[in-house]
Amino acid sequence: MTLTKYLQQLGNILDRIEKYVPLIVISGLIVSGILWIFNLSDVAQVLLFWVVMIGSIPFFLQMVLSFFAKHFGVDLIAAVGIMASLAIGEHLAGAVILLMLSSGKALENFALKRAKKELTALIERAPKIAHLKEENGLKDITVDQVIIDQIFVVKPGELIPIDGQITSGSSSVDESSLTGESLPVQKVKYSMVLSGSINNDQVLEIRATHSSKDSKYQQRV
Repeated sequence: MTLTKYLQQLGNILDRIEKYVPLIVISGLIVSGILWIFNLSDVAQVLLFWVVMIGSIPFFLQMVLSFFAKHFGVDLIAAVGIMASLAIGEHLAGAVILLMLSSGKALENFALKRAKKELTALIERAPKIAHLKEENGLKDITVDQVIIDQIFVVKPGELIPIDGQITSGSSSVDESSLTGESLPVQKVKYSMVLSGSINNDQVLEIRATHSSKDSKYQQRV
């Protein structure tokens, strides 16, 4: 195993460990608070010291990996703050800094995972086929073959493959994945429709106003 792959594996392991640190710190703060109430401040201080020491390990290791990768961030400031608080005996301050750091990391990782999941779903839902209207019926072609001003048909329940203007039919269209609007929008003749939206009710005939690469859905992907 090369050093790069080893460091990547170690980074993945540390990422999984880091998500439990906020829970550990919060538990430590609660228990130490109870100990202070019962006048066991010395025990509380020792507990906080070890909570900060143990909870900081994955973040300090991640920082070392970042140094290897030549990435420097604000985590360095938090690490200095944690070390300084331990050095002067302010274990509560160190625990609070660690809680802020670990919570921020946990929220960042959650947001990244959610963004990746949504982007993957967006790519998987990308329209691939268009029903091109011809004199002898419909012909299925790939969306990148559609030319501006060609007429294509979208059946109920299908994704609209290309931005266009309705030339025949009316239907409610779900644009929530594009605009965030939860309620379907009623579309009639001459209404503009966006690729990636869903035709809910009736068959629509649409004139392409954009090519596939210039359509709304492709711009999002």
